[in-house]
Amino acid sequence: MNLHDLAKKTIDEVSKEELHEEVENKIALAKEQEESKLEETQLDEPEVIDFNAYEKEINELIEKKSEESKEPQVLINDKQDEFAGLSFNEEVFLKNIRERVLVLFEGLSSSDEKDLRSRLDLTINFLEFLLANIEDKLKK
Repeated sequence: MNLHDLAKKTIDEVSKEELHEEVENKIALAKEQEESKLEETQLDEPEVIDFNAYEKEINELIEKKSEESKEPQVLINDKQDEFAGLSFNEEVFLKNIRERVLVLFEGLSSSDEKDLRSRLDLTINFLEFLLANIEDKLKK
């Protein structure tokens, strides 16, 4: 073998190794890109929840609530017609009572069960105060 053939053979081997490394790098890069795309699609796609199992129960509850709410609505409309002639002071008085009672219900329905005795005493005092105000208003 002459020197020229030996150099050519060495250059070919080095070229093959570089080509092989380049191909491996491209394959590794393609795998990384594919994995990152897969992760992105997994993050972008929301988890699918099957609500069909609960749909029947929800529809039944809605029907029950709508049936229950139909009757009180008629009573509310009658009461609204009855109170339509209220004066401004009476309307403010009733709105204040409604607001206070709503706050009372929120306080009583809180899940915290400490100080039940003090809450009960406070509720009784409030109801006594409310009854006294209503009686005073009715006397006028």
